[in-house]
Amino acid sequence: GTAGLCHEIQSAGFDVSGGPDPEGTPSGMSRDELAAYCFPEVKGELSESGQIDAVVIGLDYDFNYRKLCIATVLLQHNPQAVLVATNLDAFDLVGFDARHLP
Repeated sequence: GTAGLCHEIQSAGFDVSGGPDPEGTPSGMSRDELAAYCFPEVKGELSESGQIDAVVIGLDYDFNYRKLCIATVLLQHNPQAVLVATNLDAFDLVGFDARHLP
């Protein structure tokens, strides 16, 4: 999600790992890069319970395959984690002809 979403989650008292990527972060991720990626549980960026409690997905104009890979592995490694989607709508309307953007 955006920096605003991360701020709102932090304001509610939750720890946030992730969020907007730094400028220049590649949008893709190879198998080797995914295998070498340092996930939060390795870096010690965990909740007090010692695990990832939730993966939150919100509006992200820079959503890409790399972020999808990371979220998927986090959910696989933390089966108790909740997947939270912040928007109920399945798409956004964009353009003069109201195209559906997932």
